[in-house]
Amino acid sequence: MQIMKPRAVSDTSHPVRLSISKRLLASTLILVTMLLMMASSSEAQTESATVPKRDYFLSFSFLYDGDFDRGARAFRSAARSGIRSTEGRWIDSICYATMMGECMYRMGEVGLALEQYETALKLFLLHQNWMRQVDFPAVIEPSRRTLRRPITWGTSQRQTLMGHVPDTVSITQGLFRTLQIGKQTGIVAGQQLFPIHAKEIARCTALALRRRREIMGPVCRYSPLTIQLLDALGRRPALPNHWTQSWIDLQLGIVLASVGKEKEAVAMLQRSMLMSGRFDHELTPMALLELGNLALEQNKYDEAGVFFVEASISAAVFEQYDIVEEALTWGLKAHLAGGKQGFYAPLPLAAQWSRTTSRMLEAALYVAAAENYAILGNVADANLNVQRAQQAMRRREMSQGNLGARLVYTSALLQFQQGNLTAGRKFLVQALAHQRKASARLLQLKLADVIGVAGTTTDRVASELYAATLKDPTEKDWLLQPCDSLNYLMTLHEQPLQHWFQILLQRKEPERAFEVVDQIRRHRFTSNLALGGRLLALRWMMEAPQDALAEEVWVQRKVLEKKYPKFVAHSIDARAIRGKLAQLPLIPGEDDAGRDQLELLKRLHELSGVQEVMLHEMALKPHVTEATFLPVCDVNHLQENLAADELVLSFYVTPQGIHAFALRKTHFDHWVIESPRKVQSELRNGLREIGNIERDAPIDFNKVIGESWKEPMTKLSGQLFQEAPGNLWAGVKRLIIVPDGFLWYLPFETLQVDGTLLLGKYPIRYVPTLSLAVGDGRKFKPPARTAVIETEMMAGESEETGVEGIDHLKQRIAGLTQLPLPHVVPGNLLVANCNRLIVMSDLIGRGRGPFQWIPIVQDRARKGDTLDSWFALPWGACDQVILPAFHTSAEDAIRRGGNGNEVFLSVCGLLATGTRTILISRWRTGSPLTYPLVGEFSDRLTRQAPDQAWQDTVKWFSRLPLDPAKEPRVKAPQVVIPVTAQHPFFWAGYMVIDTQRSEPAVP
Repeated sequence: MQIMKPRAVSDTSHPVRLSISKRLLASTLILVTMLLMMASSSEAQTESATVPKRDYFLSFSFLYDGDFDRGARAFRSAARSGIRSTEGRWIDSICYATMMGECMYRMGEVGLALEQYETALKLFLLHQNWMRQVDFPAVIEPSRRTLRRPITWGTSQRQTLMGHVPDTVSITQGLFRTLQIGKQTGIVAGQQLFPIHAKEIARCTALALRRRREIMGPVCRYSPLTIQLLDALGRRPALPNHWTQSWIDLQLGIVLASVGKEKEAVAMLQRSMLMSGRFDHELTPMALLELGNLALEQNKYDEAGVFFVEASISAAVFEQYDIVEEALTWGLKAHLAGGKQGFYAPLPLAAQWSRTTSRMLEAALYVAAAENYAILGNVADANLNVQRAQQAMRRREMSQGNLGARLVYTSALLQFQQGNLTAGRKFLVQALAHQRKASARLLQLKLADVIGVAGTTTDRVASELYAATLKDPTEKDWLLQPCDSLNYLMTLHEQPLQHWFQILLQRKEPERAFEVVDQIRRHRFTSNLALGGRLLALRWMMEAPQDALAEEVWVQRKVLEKKYPKFVAHSIDARAIRGKLAQLPLIPGEDDAGRDQLELLKRLHELSGVQEVMLHEMALKPHVTEATFLPVCDVNHLQENLAADELVLSFYVTPQGIHAFALRKTHFDHWVIESPRKVQSELRNGLREIGNIERDAPIDFNKVIGESWKEPMTKLSGQLFQEAPGNLWAGVKRLIIVPDGFLWYLPFETLQVDGTLLLGKYPIRYVPTLSLAVGDGRKFKPPARTAVIETEMMAGESEETGVEGIDHLKQRIAGLTQLPLPHVVPGNLLVANCNRLIVMSDLIGRGRGPFQWIPIVQDRARKGDTLDSWFALPWGACDQVILPAFHTSAEDAIRRGGNGNEVFLSVCGLLATGTRTILISRWRTGSPLTYPLVGEFSDRLTRQAPDQAWQDTVKWFSRLPLDPAKEPRVKAPQVVIPVTAQHPFFWAGYMVIDTQRSEPAVP
């Protein structure tokens, strides 16, 4: 940038350095001001009468020093001296509201900040023609301003001059007959010339527009206020062919960007940079900054980087330290997003320069440097810059604001890089706690939901808003806003998803609604996971076999492997250890070989622990992660991969109705069951008639030989399928069910079609989400190692029952190992070392969270046994898990209520560990026949697809003779009657969850 030759003395007319006569007493301020207004134009230009007043400009010292709360209070105090009348506040209040909003914004109070910015913009609309009433100079002269300190971090490539815009100009003021300044009121008659800081009012208007666009994001274009602003600025409310049109260009450019007209916005912003086609001015830095932001949004990272550096230089010339900070912070993001190697060069030089200008700027630049070094893996320099930032923030309110949160987030990353998982998690909790209130994205979602529920726009627009605000974080989101993206994943937003679902149905888009239901299910699961599922996604990306990953995920994995060679080396070592363990017994012996095996297990545990810390580091860095487990549902993809004879039945329970979706390869159907309460009531009746009165309650023998259960189940069939299309079952040979809510407790196998039980007609399997209906790409592997644990399935079970049962399993299942009590291997390592797990034990225990229950019920205090510990590396639990003594609310006929989450989350959790086939019970029978049932099913799994294996197992099982005297939950009759296990109490409580393809595993 070319700077005019300086004079010997610097220009002292900058508003922040305004002086005021000490002889002016506070008690006469109002009187003097009003007299000045009625005096000549030249006399009215005195500093004491000009608005915003001196205390407003003095408040900037708090902003630049990082005391944002104090700054907000100071700007609010300055607003008390603003001009008011019976018609409301005047244009000077645009400045007060904007700068209060700016201080709130920097403290993370985005909702309150947005209110202030909109207050400022409504005042602008009220007085939108104010610039046409100003007595501006006809032409701009070159400025005589000199730089107090040379700019050290770059040289401008823009060969421009700096123009001199007067600090104070006069406006013709005749709108107010009653004038109030502070607490004093007076009458002003006729047209008067009143002194104002016009360029500050124009700057604040542009800043309010810019921040509002940033905070509201995609919602901004649909706001009525945006349309009003576009209309007002489109009329160009300034003097024609005058240099002030550059201010309008900037403001209009920002609004055009707000409504998605980026091309027009860029042209307008570029024109706004120069006054009279040759002079930079006080709003030039903001124009450059917005051009950088637009280039960044369009993935033009190099171009964005140039704009950001130019903005920082221009802002430094005009002593706008907030824009210097913002420009260099975003410059770093453009540097990283563009894949540039090495450190972002401007940061250290600018940080050194800032030490005598702005404490806020200094702290921000050290924070940015720490972020940069941390991403590069330079822990030593990152820690050094953290310390410098902490020193700059000391005893300043910015440490509790957005800047402080960024520093804490970086500190968490550094702790993970240094292997300190506990400290890293502590810092991360602090950063995310701030982000929950500071997140613009969450506010955008809230605003979109308000619009969608209120019906103030069309359903099409509401749907677009939901689509924009409810999408998973994109690659750019992770690159530019990793903390906010992480925060979004961890925040509950099921209600807006439900509202979106309803709007899609109103728009006659059931297929899209179908996909949103799956998004709701995914969100229910991932919102309960550590870091909102990001860690789980990284585990699958980095450790799952290639055939389980989509092509784009595999590409992402290769990128990360290059960045984290130590992680890859640990993975190679871990796989080598697992290969050795696969050749050894499942349980170590007490000899030397057993001790060597324990050492291998210990080493595997240590390697996995190190890798887990590295995954936390990856999770905090700006890396993209696709949802590998529970991927995003795509109806077209589902239909392409369905077999012609497969039917997917998916249900979604709402208070207003149960939505049923039927998907075939060639068509799609949707219907609504109007009364969920009636369905739930009939389900209760059916569960009671089957025998589920109370957990462990005895069942009358007459029920075991009776068919009273058929009546409620027939009614349920009618309720669920009465509105279904007539050809629903035509050509169906396999059935996939996606339950929801209390329908997880419904044994669909007992429903009837044409007088025949569903299980008799079709092999049935369940999946928790639609995206799993067609399975993943992993090839079937026959289970070579099976672990079984046996304790009491019911209190009082005889030891003989367990011994005989295990003997039966050993005869049917090759490679079966019974686990000793207590087991010496942590549960997560045990399941990583076998292919199938059978738990013949009561699984009544529950932890505090949905994944705190213990699938291997042995030592409840042992680490590695809870389901959530199975998520951690080493990746990949058993392919098959059989839990015939799992408990759900079906056991008491949902008398105490139940929303199905204990089933849904448990099933998702097991599948998330890498398991593909699950046999899980809705209620526990405690029957000794459970052993032959499990043995038969396990044997058939070696040669049949799971759904077919289960259908054939039940047919075989229902013919087994039943001895009532040995059944712990059956009241033995006085007279022994020959009976078989055909009653659904003994088999209908089981669900086969399977994510493999439905074709037989072995031809």
